[in-house]
Amino acid sequence: METGKETAPSGSGQDIADGGRDLPRLEMALLEIRQREIETRGLLDAARAIMECHDFTSSARRIFDACREATGAVSGYVALLSDTGEENDVLFLESGGLPCDVDPNLPMPVRGLRAIAYHKARVVYENDFMNSHWVRFMPSGHVAMKNVMFAPLRVHGAVLGVIGLANKPGDFTADDARMADAFGDMAAIALRRARSEEALAASERSLRATLDSLSAHIALLDENGRILLVNKAWREFAEENGGTAAAVSEGTNYFAPCDNAAGPEAQMAADFAAGIRSVISGASESFNMEYPCNSPEQDRWFIGRVTPFAGEGARRVVASHEDLTERQRSEAERERLRDQLLQAQKMESVGRLAGGVAHDFNNMLNVIIGHAEMAMDDLPPGHPIHAGLNEIYKAAERSANLTRQLLAFARKQTIKPQALDLNETVAGMLKMLRRLIGEDIDLDWRPAADLCQVKMDPSQIDQIMANLAVNARDAIAGVGHLTIETANVALDEAYCSRRAGFKPGEFAMLAVSDDGRGMEKKVLSNIFEPFFTTKPDGAGTGLGLATIYGIVKQNNGFINIYSEPGAGTTVKIYIPRHLSDDSAPLSILPEGPGPEGSETVLLVEDEPAILNLVEMMLSRFGYRALAAGSPAEALRLAEAHDGPIHLLMTDVIMPEMNGRDLGDRLLAAYPKMKILFMSGYTANVIAHRGVLDESVNFIQKPFSSRALAARVRAALDEDA
Repeated sequence: METGKETAPSGSGQDIADGGRDLPRLEMALLEIRQREIETRGLLDAARAIMECHDFTSSARRIFDACREATGAVSGYVALLSDTGEENDVLFLESGGLPCDVDPNLPMPVRGLRAIAYHKARVVYENDFMNSHWVRFMPSGHVAMKNVMFAPLRVHGAVLGVIGLANKPGDFTADDARMADAFGDMAAIALRRARSEEALAASERSLRATLDSLSAHIALLDENGRILLVNKAWREFAEENGGTAAAVSEGTNYFAPCDNAAGPEAQMAADFAAGIRSVISGASESFNMEYPCNSPEQDRWFIGRVTPFAGEGARRVVASHEDLTERQRSEAERERLRDQLLQAQKMESVGRLAGGVAHDFNNMLNVIIGHAEMAMDDLPPGHPIHAGLNEIYKAAERSANLTRQLLAFARKQTIKPQALDLNETVAGMLKMLRRLIGEDIDLDWRPAADLCQVKMDPSQIDQIMANLAVNARDAIAGVGHLTIETANVALDEAYCSRRAGFKPGEFAMLAVSDDGRGMEKKVLSNIFEPFFTTKPDGAGTGLGLATIYGIVKQNNGFINIYSEPGAGTTVKIYIPRHLSDDSAPLSILPEGPGPEGSETVLLVEDEPAILNLVEMMLSRFGYRALAAGSPAEALRLAEAHDGPIHLLMTDVIMPEMNGRDLGDRLLAAYPKMKILFMSGYTANVIAHRGVLDESVNFIQKPFSSRALAARVRAALDEDA
């Protein structure tokens, strides 16, 4: 209107127009002020949460709620990295009223957009989440998310957790990221404080637990003699002796009952109090005093000790009273055990003497049996002397049986193979195995029906199972599953041809499987090497699987390990089926002529009588014998010999070098040479020295000429 225009003050129309344009800016400013108030209020509430909440979950919830309000997010969560550093342990999940089927108690793998927040240690967000490539990492049943933001929780430069925010009505902005980052830092402060308090509390609990586990009566005193801390043994002893615990408990003064003591104990109490004061003042570095104590139950003898304990700038001392009565009893028990040890050593010496005598006696018997046998072979059966020689032979055989019994007494064997039902042996260990693996690991035992027998030392089964159980326990983080099963297995040529060292046959299979972390191929390639271990320093020797490997090979078995990272490990052990016991001693004179040959045999024996006898036996059956009385002489004969040496027949235990080492030396020059070991010691003792296994030829003294001929022929024809 014109009128309005005239009556209006000069310039008012333009001002009104400008004022209208300023209204949006004013509203924006007011909104920003309100937003800053929300942010400030949220940060203050987060600060109060840090101060008021002593557990991280409570403070994290309040900080999260403040962050959610400040950014306008509807849903979200707070999670910490698990101990493996690979997954989130979700503390809580706020769905904002939206349906969610994801269990917050289950760990979530660190992947997708969240992984950037962890690995880059910065806030990240995505405003079109459902159309982004990040959506493929969202688990099934998760809250539908329009947009997302993740803020890291940084503690000492390391990201230990994350705050997740989602479903803001509008878009997340750089201001939201800045606020989320601030709240993340405050949550990290709360986490650091909570863990420090937990560590302090754990340290105090550990200190008290350590002190309570000690049998000595221990108290910590300040410079005035006030008791700051006592352990369980201190309290219990005070209660046992007249119910005076209140007089010498935490908060009381230790000097008071000492200074007020009366009767025969007054002087001892005064002396001990003087010793404490001397250490507190620094006049003495320590103080010790032994004294009797007549308790209601029995007379005892104690030693009191006082040592300085520096703390918080004050002169403090540790006073301890240790009961020597039990120590005196222990010393008496130690004397008794020492006597038992001396007796055991005496018996061991007798055993060694008996073993040595039996060994030498076996050599002599071998001479008697061999010469009697050859003499009978040279005489017709009806000759008058033949019957006498046969009686000599029988008497020598009976004497040989006696020496076997003597060796059975003498041997310090670690291996005693016997026919075993593998199911019964393993079942008898289940209780012990459950204690080894702990309550968090479920043990599933699946024995096969009609499992074939094996022949091995039961203690070796114990070693195998204990080592495998411990390895499985160490491979499982927390709750897990261990399965032990057996089966009858037949391996054919086609299967064994693809596996080094495997031989076809029938076996009892023992499998131990866990669902632990598994192993990579590089680790598997070294797994049987002695001292190779994937465990931390001090947690393993690296001999467990090496021991198992040696036991399995010693019993002519095979072992396979299947493992992949994250998929667990299965160890399969194959032990040959036991059909019969072929270890029966020689008891009758073999009948019929022995097999003959013309090959060259290098004979090594340090007992001259045995050396001459076996040389005669070999010559009688057509062999060319090179006789050596020592390993050194054998090496010289072999070096000077012009032609092949087909067989080395050697004693096992000799002064200069054992038979195995001699064989190894000679095989370098004669790679096609076969080896036959002989010994008067039992097979178990020889095996302990690393000579015998299923593939090694062995004949035990004493032996007949026909038994020798058969064993020599078998050794020469082996793999011919």
